[in-house]
Amino acid sequence: ANELDGLKKGGRDGADDHIDGIETNARAALTFLDGAFAAKNRFLRGVTSKGSLMTTIAFRNEEPTAHVGNNDDTILNCAVLLSGQQQAVLDKERNVEQVMCKTVLLTDDRNLRVKAHTRQLPTRDISSFVQWLKS
Repeated sequence: ANELDGLKKGGRDGADDHIDGIETNARAALTFLDGAFAAKNRFLRGVTSKGSLMTTIAFRNEEPTAHVGNNDDTILNCAVLLSGQQQAVLDKERNVEQVMCKTVLLTDDRNLRVKAHTRQLPTRDISSFVQWLKS
């Protein structure tokens, strides 16, 4: 929610259509999340940067911690904390390692997906996740 709050504010007063689109999408995402939390969606939880689960995102600011990094690093650390125990299985036939855990990071941010991959956290972009849901 903190990342979306920052994105919705923009800061370049109509600099270009791309920035305007990001601001619009961030506002829409926050509206969706606020509504889902208000409706007490039982599948939705907020998470603090320390991994504490919350049933609301009304409290979006946290006390600064010793954590050094950007918002992507904070998001990744939260996802890793949530993933808990991971089990890696080597598929010898395809020569790939499959990581099994209860958490998948959904993001269209390619750099964040690469960082998650280095931490063995499964990721999906939003469109492929939506396709998976429909199948």
